[in-house]
Amino acid sequence: MSNLRNLALDLIDQIEMTDFADQGGYLKNNVAYQNLKTALETVIHVNEEQSFKSGINDLVKVAVRDNGVALLNNCETLIKDQKFSFEIEVRLKTNAQETELTKKSDSMNIKTLIVKAHVRYWEDTTINGVDDTEDGANIPCKQGEMWCPQINVETGIIENWEIGKTALIHYKVSDCCGWELLDSNGQIVKSQNDGYVPDTLSPAEHGYGDYIIMNIDVNGQIDKWKFNLDDFQDEDDD
Repeated sequence: MSNLRNLALDLIDQIEMTDFADQGGYLKNNVAYQNLKTALETVIHVNEEQSFKSGINDLVKVAVRDNGVALLNNCETLIKDQKFSFEIEVRLKTNAQETELTKKSDSMNIKTLIVKAHVRYWEDTTINGVDDTEDGANIPCKQGEMWCPQINVETGIIENWEIGKTALIHYKVSDCCGWELLDSNGQIVKSQNDGYVPDTLSPAEHGYGDYIIMNIDVNGQIDKWKFNLDDFQDEDDD
C-alpha cells in the first residue's frame, strides 16, 4: 500500500473524528463525504504520477462543506524512480458564506452603495500621487464636509468618480460613517445615518471600524473590492 494511500486513509479517519460526525450522522450520510472517501481510497496512476480518482473535485466538496481550506500534506510519490514530496491544498476563491451573502444581496436587489462619511483629515489621502489639501480640494465625490462615493456593489466601480484621477484613500471617520443601500430603482433598501465604518470600505487594509482605506484607479475602480452584506447588518437583523 502506498504512502499516499495511507495518508488518504488517515485523513478520512481524522475527518470522521470531527464534530461533523456528531451532527445527526450528517457527515457519514453526506454524499460529498462518501464520494471523497471513495476517491481517496482509490489510488490510480496518471502519466506515471500517483493521483486520486476525481480527487480535486472531491477536495473542493470538502472545502465547501467545511467553509475553509481542504489540505492533504506530507504526500510522497515516485516519478521515474525519483521520489517527490508534495501536498494538495484546495482554497476556495468564494467560500460558502460569501456565496450565501451574495444570494441574500441579490434577493434584496441591492445595486448601489452610497457612502456619507464625515472625514477628519482630508490631507491623509493622496490624489495622483500628491497629498490632498486640508479641505480636500482635489478628491472626487466630495460634498461639503462629507465624502460621498456612489459604488456599484457588484463591480466596485465608483459611479460618480472623476475619470483620470487615482487615489490612495486613508480617511479617519470613526463613528461618523453614514451610508445607503439602493435597489435597481434607486430606492433605499437600508441606511445608516452615522456609525462605525463597515469593513467593506477598507479593502486595502484593516480599518478597525474607524478608517476608510482603499486604492482607486483612473476609472474609479476600487482595488480588491468585495461587498459583504453582513457589514451592513445590525445585530438584530436576520
